[in-house]
Amino acid sequence: MFATVALAALLSDPVAVPVEPEQTPVEWVIRPQATPEDYPVMAGQLALNGYAFVECEADPQGVPVNCLSLTSSPAHLGFDTAAINVVQRGRVLPASIDYTDTRRFTVRVPFKSLPFETHPEWEGPDPTEAQLNAGRQFARNTVMRRPSIAVRMRQVWQLDRLPAEQRDALTAWLNELAPSREKEVADTAIAVARVLAVRGVDSWPNSQPENHAEWRRDMALARPDDSSIAMKEIARRYCATFACVSD
Repeated sequence: MFATVALAALLSDPVAVPVEPEQTPVEWVIRPQATPEDYPVMAGQLALNGYAFVECEADPQGVPVNCLSLTSSPAHLGFDTAAINVVQRGRVLPASIDYTDTRRFTVRVPFKSLPFETHPEWEGPDPTEAQLNAGRQFARNTVMRRPSIAVRMRQVWQLDRLPAEQRDALTAWLNELAPSREKEVADTAIAVARVLAVRGVDSWPNSQPENHAEWRRDMALARPDDSSIAMKEIARRYCATFACVSD
């Protein structure tokens, strides 16, 4: 499966954008901070920057409520919903000392991804023939039982929720650039064999090991393919076709 791109959704100081000329900038008591978990999945894996303008009402205690997204860019990629979730974690200065008044405010929430990481060369031990055979068996038993990478990515990216033009373009690019079933089997077999070599065992555990996260990390590092190449190309085509945010 395509490697997940490491991300950090960075929220700069939100700028109050008056909806009406008399509106004053909002003052934060607790400034909302975006996290990598806030980043929309497809935009994150394609390393696409974005932003959304969010309008909220601050209740008498300064809690953002009744928030709605006014606009987002790139559109339809989930930055609108993500921005609302970020803003609602903040707290603004109450509108009055006696905590009785409410007010509406608007902020621009930017999201900035980290660049694609280069897939490192494998520096671990060479697998034995027994480990290579175990890797092949594991790959045949697992990869062939699940949908292709292109199908899985269409589900993860929720392409069906996109407008038809975007959905069809992304589907075509995934079908073209995602590894074939045969390549996925071969790459998985090598990755498993390499992990077994690192662990010094000849077979994959029958049950999930306690340090499952470490095994998954090793699998990502052990894969011979650099999936970021395909992701970069999809991102390039997306930006050339539908436009992206530069910063």
